This record gives sequence, structure tokens and C-alpha cells, in this order.
Amino acid sequence: MSDHARSVVLSDLTWPEAKLAFAEAEVVLIPLGSNEQHGPGMTLSTDITLATAVARRVAEQLRPRAMVAPSLPFGLSPHHMRFPGTITLQPATFSAVLLDMMRSLKQHGAKRFFLLNGHGGNQAILSVIATQARMELGVPVATAIYLAAASDLLTRRFGRSYAHACEIEASLGLAIAPHIVREGALAMGEELPPRYRHTALAGGGAPAGAFVDAAASFEEITVNGNIGDPRLATREDGEAIAALAVERLVEFLDDFTTTHPD
Repeated sequence: MSDHARSVVLSDLTWPEAKLAFAEAEVVLIPLGSNEQHGPGMTLSTDITLATAVARRVAEQLRPRAMVAPSLPFGLSPHHMRFPGTITLQPATFSAVLLDMMRSLKQHGAKRFFLLNGHGGNQAILSVIATQARMELGVPVATAIYLAAASDLLTRRFGRSYAHACEIEASLGLAIAPHIVREGALAMGEELPPRYRHTALAGGGAPAGAFVDAAASFEEITVNGNIGDPRLATREDGEAIAALAVERLVEFLDDFTTTHPD
């Protein structure tokens, strides 16, 4: 198989192809997300599907310096468990599986890891895991939630940089993974008044002025499981968000992959 034709996705390769890919790649991207409710109009796989799609676009621009590992589809979603279909891991389980993935991939030649996250509820523990992996494995490790790469655009366009199953995620879905959007079922979030002033969303996200993370279940925040109004989503907005996020992630990884591991 030629370099041009070889997939950037590890699981699509044979072992001889994987051996060559590890030799050439400077970073392995691991997409992370969740299997959790996203309101009545988006599928349970929304977070991991979008993170994986972004990871593939990034790796394509960096080939052969980047490859995409199999996605970890389950995350930390206890605050969504009142909505049917959600699956959550314990923090220790999530950490153990992700560290085992990185140990395995390093044994095959992985030189660096980028943990590309699509679920706000994962981000706090990912910072801890990245530090642990850096110390234990002796290779550079970084992590980011991909939407943060386009936060300025999101704030200008939507007035915020994060919500849940809102105009942002629905726009991305229409643009890069239309099968996760049920356009006829999209509904405005039935949001409840905040229980406390100055509080952020459960599992991640910080409305303007919020500085307190008060643990809450999502049914205490919204009746139908989503926030914002995904009916306003457009494919054009989604393409703009994806393009900017990919551009900036590529810029970071271009720097990250040209430094020499310790």
C-alpha cells in the first residue's frame, strides 16, 4: 500500500502497515468522548463521533506524522444517567483503560500522545492522566477538548463557547457527521433556573461569569436533556467551527511533533 493510500486510522491497518505507520508517526491521537444522552434530536454517540471525525481531519493534514488510535467511546457521564441509554465509567476505570492503551501503543513505537476530547465531563481527569502518563511513560502527552480550539469563534457566533446538544454540536453534526442529527426531533432546551448563582454546567462548561463547579445531575439543569436551541444549527456554521478547530490543532501538533522527546 502506498503512503498516499494508507489510512491514518490505526484500526484500519494490517500489522505490517501499522509497523510502518508507527515508525513514521510522531504523535498518536486518541479520540475520547462519551455514550450519553444529547437531547431528543442527537444520538448517544455524539461526543465520540465528533471527536473522532475531528481527529481524522487533523491526522490527514499531518500525515504521515500523525495517526489516530481506536476511540475510547465511554467517558465520565454520571450526571446524565437519568436519561436512558447513557453509559458511564468510574474515574478509575476510565483512567486505567486509557493508560493501558498508551502503554500498549508506546510498546509498538508511539512517540507522543494527544488526547483529543469531545466530552466536557472528561476534561478534569484527562489533565491528571496526561501528567501521570508523561511521568510514567517518559513521552510527551497533551490533551484538549477540541471545541476550545475555536472558542473565540463560538463566543462571537453563539454567545458562548460550550453547552450541550445545542446549536454548536448540532451544527458540527450537520457538517461532519450528519447521521448523528435527527433534524425533525431537534428541540429547544427546556432549561431550568440555576440552583445557585455563579455556577458552571455539570460536567464542564462555564457560562459568562460562572466560577463555581457545583455538582448536579443534568435533569436538574434541563428537562429534555439539552441546552440552547439546536434548531438554529446550520451546516455552514459547523464547517466553520470544524475548519478553525482543525487548523489550530494542526498548528499545535506541528510544534508538538517537532520537539524531541526527552
